[in-house]
Amino acid sequence: MMYKRDELANFGIALGDEWLVVDDNIITSSCPKTAPDVAFQLLQMLTSTEKALEVKEAMGY
Repeated sequence: MMYKRDELANFGIALGDEWLVVDDNIITSSCPKTAPDVAFQLLQMLTSTEKALEVKEAMGY
């Protein structure tokens, strides 16, 4: 869907190729398949890095 990126760029939006971007308390991602990464990042932000790693490992990631 490159045409959507072109359309957004025409509106002056700066696009990146990052899989996941965290800016303060805002998390954005590049597509729906990043959902697990977003969830783990949110878990880390709400609890701790150790807890996020524990859950990630328990889930087989």
